[in-house]
Amino acid sequence: MDEKKIEPLLVSKRTARGALEVCPRTIDYLIASGMIESRRVGRRRLIVYHSLQEFAKRDHPEPLAGVRNE
Repeated sequence: MDEKKIEPLLVSKRTARGALEVCPRTIDYLIASGMIESRRVGRRRLIVYHSLQEFAKRDHPEPLAGVRNE
């Protein structure tokens, strides 16, 4: 059997920050600045999974607000 894993369309802010390993403020900043797409579903703000993947693939020459350089 050849089963394809189905990627989620939307993920929670918690899942998104865990995937990027950033703080909650950074996820809010990325949404507000339009760097990642989100959708309001009821009272929840969900992140478009494809947008999160594309963000992770981009080069980031300048540091993001809320991310510490170690």
